[in-house]
Amino acid sequence: MFDRMRQWLAGRIYGGEHGPTDDFWYNPIDGSISAAGIPITPTTAQRQAIVATCVRVLSESLAYLPAFVFKRLPDGGREVVRGHRLAPIVSNRPNVWQTGFEFREQMMGWLNYRGNSFSLIKPGAAGSVDQLIPLHPQYMKDVEQLPSGMLRYTWDNPQDKVNSGVYSQDQILHVRNSTDDGIVGISPIKNGANTIGVAIAAETHAANVLRNGVRSPYGIKLPHTFDDEAARNFAKAWSKDFGGFRNADKAPIFEQGSEPVNLGMTLEDAQLLETRKLQRSEIAGLFRVPAHMINDLGDATFSNVTELGIQFTTYSLGPWLVRIRQAIENSLFTEEERETFFVDFVLDAFVRGDIEKRFKSYALALDRWMTSNEIRKLENLNPLDDGDTLKEPAGGRGANQVPSQNPAESDPNADPNTGSNNNGQSADIRRNAIARAAAANGESVVLSRDITGDVGG
Repeated sequence: MFDRMRQWLAGRIYGGEHGPTDDFWYNPIDGSISAAGIPITPTTAQRQAIVATCVRVLSESLAYLPAFVFKRLPDGGREVVRGHRLAPIVSNRPNVWQTGFEFREQMMGWLNYRGNSFSLIKPGAAGSVDQLIPLHPQYMKDVEQLPSGMLRYTWDNPQDKVNSGVYSQDQILHVRNSTDDGIVGISPIKNGANTIGVAIAAETHAANVLRNGVRSPYGIKLPHTFDDEAARNFAKAWSKDFGGFRNADKAPIFEQGSEPVNLGMTLEDAQLLETRKLQRSEIAGLFRVPAHMINDLGDATFSNVTELGIQFTTYSLGPWLVRIRQAIENSLFTEEERETFFVDFVLDAFVRGDIEKRFKSYALALDRWMTSNEIRKLENLNPLDDGDTLKEPAGGRGANQVPSQNPAESDPNADPNTGSNNNGQSADIRRNAIARAAAANGESVVLSRDITGDVGG
């Protein structure tokens, strides 16, 4: 007890041997973290199926989204800048051994399991930012705020002496989860330790039931008494012959007046399934993951799954995307570059909605303010030879068309024939046009730029 308190104080005051995101800090002085009596660490939590599923959903969903460096245009538009020095690092090759997908997936996993993601900004042939080297949060021994307000990082991994060292804030890309002190993030694992502990306890209990052959609790009634040693020997022999799932199909023979006594299903057994279902819901809530995405379809219907998916993109992924893109911009761009360039994720694949709503919007927009090829491009189809011009729609100008919905009328710099202002805005104009058309048609559409696009400058 006193030794653990000494270690705790040493870590708090001097940094000690345990970093701010080490598993040590997930165990309080009394050695217990959850009300169920089970210590919860990032390592034990990721063995819990629902926790692992939630983190996988978030990690793979974020990693799946393409990320690009964009340039702000004078008229408020934006365009992808593939020739920017940071474009390869942001999009697809952060270092010499990882893809962009793998890097973002690992980053998101650390953020959810440990509350922080650290990457060493390594200079090289490409300039001051040549590679991003992932640094496991477990080995981040200290994050200290200096009198200047800047942070200093101490990372020490015995198996990686090359990258171990003390680094300034300018050398570390630090993405943090929600935080109490503004310095080190807190993971959902720590905030939801009791909930996760109950889930692990329920799983353990279910495993024990299976191990014992899924039988109701029972005892053996004997016509005579046993001394302690004989009772232990009888219980041991009975367990060996008839205990466990491998012996579940064996039929015991009762002799010399012995008979089984059914003790009945306990209240804990009766509530086990309900408890496990409740824990699924509560753990999903910790990570803000919709139930249907962890294979819990109890409240999902064909009519609301699409809307739930859009809500996941907006309210679950959206804050993470802003958190990550702002950390990248603050750590990798120069102050001058931040005035012109920014990072964003392309969400089109997640917010497209169902096919019926999309095609209704396209039908309204076709040959009014969108060409055939603009629509085909959004659906990843090859262009038509004559699909780049607006044709008079059947029946002339539709009664439901609002004149101001025409991009050429909304943007004085736009080409009246194509709706593009030749500054890379055509994709944004098309998305806005679709949304306006859908709104006029009584449909619900979420614009991808509304979620993460250029938030906070």
